[in-house]
Order: sequence, then C-alpha cells, then structure tokens
Amino acid sequence: MKKELSFLFAREFDNTIENLEHIPENILWEISGEIKNSPGNLMLHLCGGMFHNIGSVLLQNGYVRDREGEFKNKNIPKAKLKEMLLEAKKLICHTLDTITEEELQKEFPTQQLGYPMTTEFLIIHLYGHLNYHLGQINYFWRIYKK
Repeated sequence: MKKELSFLFAREFDNTIENLEHIPENILWEISGEIKNSPGNLMLHLCGGMFHNIGSVLLQNGYVRDREGEFKNKNIPKAKLKEMLLEAKKLICHTLDTITEEELQKEFPTQQLGYPMTTEFLIIHLYGHLNYHLGQINYFWRIYKK
C-alpha cells in the first residue's frame, strides 16, 4: 500500500499546486462569510501538518510547527507557497518510499487524534485531511473566480 499512498499523495499535492496556479492573487488570502480560512492559509496548514507529523514527529528532523501562524500569516508569495507544497510532497513521498512495513505498523509516537494509532493509520488520516482541504480550496476559487 506504500506505493499507492505515495502516488495518491503526489497526485493530490500536484492538484493543490494546480489550484494555487488558478487562484488570483487578490483572493488567495480572502475569507468570506462563514468561510474562515483562505485558500492560502489552508495550503500553509496542509504543509505545516505534513512537516510536523511526518518531519518532526516521525522523522525527528527538528521542524517546529507554528499552527497558529498557519492560519494568521498572509500575503506569502505564490512562488513560496508552491515551494512549500513541493517540499511537503517530497517529504511524504520519500517517507513512503523508504519506510518499512514494520515501521508502518508501529504505534505513532504521539496521539494526534487523541488516541493511539499506527503510523499507517496516521498517514491514511493525513491523506484524508489533505483531500478535505483540497476540496475547500478548489470550491473557494471556483466560487470567487468570477
């Protein structure tokens, strides 16, 4: 399943980057009505979650997450967002390409959802979370592209 997950993560990060390219600069950081998170902030959040869960917790690479900043920071250039999305894609795909089946079945070091789970379960959760926010991003730019 590692190969399939790697393919799916790569595809959805590519879809996120494609959405980024379609979103005009003037709405990338907008919120409206009940929509409390801009497309740009959702992209920062997706990267932050990947860098934290995979980079910091699993690989212990020293990344320090600023979750609050993921939702507060604004006006980051599209090129920087794209670079971050590509880095997150590379991180998860490389991890899936190199992690062993035994490591996937180990308990994830932290209880990200409030209960113990395997690393494999957490990675599947991250894939679902990516898709959830990608849907929000896609819907947002389609509504406001007029």
